[in-house]
Amino acid sequence: MRGEQPLYILQISDLHIAHDTHIGTLKEKLNSLVTMLKQHISEDSSIACCILGDIVEQGDASRYQWAEELITEFLEKMQSYLKNGQLKLFMVPGNHDLCNNENGEKTLDCFNKFLSSLHNSCSLYSDQHMIQECDFCGYHFISLSSVKTQNHKYGELAYDQLIKCHTPPNTVMLVHHSLISSDNDDDAVIRNGYALQKFLEEHSIIALLHGHTHGCKRYTVGRDCQVIGVGPMFKSVPDISNQCNLINISGSKVSEITTFTYQADRKVWDSTQTYLREENNNYYGESLYALYNKILKDAESDSLLPNLRLQVKQTFETFEQEILSSFSSYLDDAREWQSFSRPKSLDYTHGELMCTDDTQWHEFAIKKLQENPTNKRTIIPLITKEASFQSGDNKLVSFDVVQFGFMNDLKEDLYITVYMRALEVRHFLPINLCETYLMAKKLKEEIPTIKKVTVCFFVFRAEQKSDYGCYRKAEIDLLSESGLCKILSKKDFSKITALLREKIKMADTVIDEEWLQNIKSAFSEFYEEDNRDYVLEKIDQSLKLLANLKKARFHCSDYSKTRSEETQFLAVLEELIELFPRGIFNNG
Repeated sequence: MRGEQPLYILQISDLHIAHDTHIGTLKEKLNSLVTMLKQHISEDSSIACCILGDIVEQGDASRYQWAEELITEFLEKMQSYLKNGQLKLFMVPGNHDLCNNENGEKTLDCFNKFLSSLHNSCSLYSDQHMIQECDFCGYHFISLSSVKTQNHKYGELAYDQLIKCHTPPNTVMLVHHSLISSDNDDDAVIRNGYALQKFLEEHSIIALLHGHTHGCKRYTVGRDCQVIGVGPMFKSVPDISNQCNLINISGSKVSEITTFTYQADRKVWDSTQTYLREENNNYYGESLYALYNKILKDAESDSLLPNLRLQVKQTFETFEQEILSSFSSYLDDAREWQSFSRPKSLDYTHGELMCTDDTQWHEFAIKKLQENPTNKRTIIPLITKEASFQSGDNKLVSFDVVQFGFMNDLKEDLYITVYMRALEVRHFLPINLCETYLMAKKLKEEIPTIKKVTVCFFVFRAEQKSDYGCYRKAEIDLLSESGLCKILSKKDFSKITALLREKIKMADTVIDEEWLQNIKSAFSEFYEEDNRDYVLEKIDQSLKLLANLKKARFHCSDYSKTRSEETQFLAVLEELIELFPRGIFNNG
């Protein structure tokens, strides 16, 4: 199902190791947890072990030695299990980690010393340095200290430090204190929690993990950010079991949360699925580039994104600047797809499908948007009922309908809505975004009142391919049988090799055998090398495998489900290429 191994986060908090703690009992609990984790994750998984503060009880610095022993032993056992996976420790302080120094001042000095013993290279926490950033397995982690020295009664963030952080779409944040109070007598929340919640929403953070609440908590901030609290790992709290969370992150979203609770009478951990992400592929924001990266990451992780919705609202100036700065390399392709006349490299263009024999789409749209104050919208179809019914397994345009409109007579806010049958995310989505910009620009030239643009894509299914030709014809597709014969008659095998490698890179989704049949005919006529029979046999094998791929694609258009047939075909094609003589040979 997934294209890559997901990341697991083990969320642990509130150990509260005290002078009367029995370390043998804690080791027993951790050994039992290792056994449970092995049942839920594979050996090639990667785990971010996040310990969210209150390591010791009441600032008892002497217990950090026990904590070091426990955590080190636990990490070693997990690392030995993860033969092909990675393991990394992240840690933030809690209010109980404030210890008195020799002057009677509450500091994080002892916690920092403990942290250094586990992490030789990590940065230390202070009032001047309350935030740490680190990348792990394709994700960005921001560890926040919510503990101000000299104060253990409530949490507080250094917001001036936070706003300087790097926040890509794959960001996870860690903190000790909760954002909101869950109990009537709980005043130990983050004082500037509202600012943090706004930050989570505005920066599309995947998740914020916290402890402190002494119970399992979860709610959503903004569209997708999961705020996840966990109860105490070791501390005895009335009516609350010792617990920890195993969080599965896939793409840019939390996919699943499993909560482990310790059953003291049986000395085992029970597991309960406390969250499972519903299918919700909605992407909103104010940056096209950020949304593109977020969608791409999800498409890389999940083989298929059904019912995808992308929406961005910007000033026209910002929209234009972002296209020119982040997607400029796709503009030439977009111009070809918007062309009214078809280039040789394409079977069709969106531009020609948007027009009629006597009317260009923008002329029609501008007339409709300008002439009738009650009709502030217009729709342009690119597909007909007949084309849909008769398509079979032939090429059918994915860019189906585009609608333009205004919501009031001022005509300042232009809305562009695109309806798509399918979308390849990595290569074709940037082209489609550039097409949308070109359309908006053409409308603005005639309707200068436009100041803002809201772009919305509705996509039935979206997925991604590493290599994809975006329906562009390869050079070998444009060559006739006689053209190939001419190349072979000159024994220009390097040219043939280059043509085939380009074809491989195009990674067609709609299968056409004509180019390979032409190769067979040309080779049958002009290939005179010693391995002629073997080469022709490989061409026949390639044709058979290409037919299998075509059949598989007819029954299933999900790229990931036909990857085996595609791989077999491409492997034989590579074998065929390796059989050709090297260099350019002349007849004489």
